[in-house]
Amino acid sequence: MDSRRLTTATLLGVIIFLIKGPLLAPYADFLVIFEALLVGLGFALLGRGGATLVELVNGILLTVYEAVSVPVLAPFVLPLALLFGIMVDLLGPLLAARVGTVVNGKRLAAALTISSAVTGLTAYFATLSALVSLGFLPNDPSTDLELGMVVVVIGVVEGAIGGYLAARIWERNLKSRFVSVQAPAV
Repeated sequence: MDSRRLTTATLLGVIIFLIKGPLLAPYADFLVIFEALLVGLGFALLGRGGATLVELVNGILLTVYEAVSVPVLAPFVLPLALLFGIMVDLLGPLLAARVGTVVNGKRLAAALTISSAVTGLTAYFATLSALVSLGFLPNDPSTDLELGMVVVVIGVVEGAIGGYLAARIWERNLKSRFVSVQAPAV
């Protein structure tokens, strides 16, 4: 693996961890916009596999942190982070979010929106089920459903904004620095 690719993914993953790590759920879930932005940039910068690498780094760091702060949730962190990254890496090419060096903002936003919604719902109901079954939370289906809908709405909105911003930052600021322009052969 290219060391620049690994360094870039590590940097983005660490930034996500520093933003979301110190906060417990549900507060960290309200910062999906930063995660979506940085995972979207990982996809734009590194191409297929970039989002998964970024989330691998983030997931490992968050798992270690959760193992100390909230051990019951630690087993969920890495698989959910990887789910998000893998979904972005699968949906990005499927929706043609990046073709060559061009990143389409609407398509990247769609990939991150879908990924955020699916991962958010999965994370919410998986961790909720675990916390209820272990006796940490009471079983209250009406409240659980309402809070689940809030998580989905936030995930959809922030995923869309983060994906669009990632594409704009790539096209306006980063592409010219990371893509070498080849002079035409004479």
